[in-house]
Amino acid sequence: MISRQVGEIPKEPHVIYKKNSLLRPARCFRFLSWISFCQKLYQLLLFKHYECCQVLSWIAVLENYSESK
Repeated sequence: MISRQVGEIPKEPHVIYKKNSLLRPARCFRFLSWISFCQKLYQLLLFKHYECCQVLSWIAVLENYSESK
């Protein structure tokens, strides 16, 4: 299971998404909390803007995937 600890944020979310392409929507929604998590880290300057964008783009992919099911 993916942890939300800072050191374990995936560097390449799209790669992990492909490996977990059979994610069920209910599971996808868990990742929606990453939006606020990411924003908080960015405010605390623990996240570079680029890394934050990667996480947010992963959220968008998961949202689109769950809506298509």
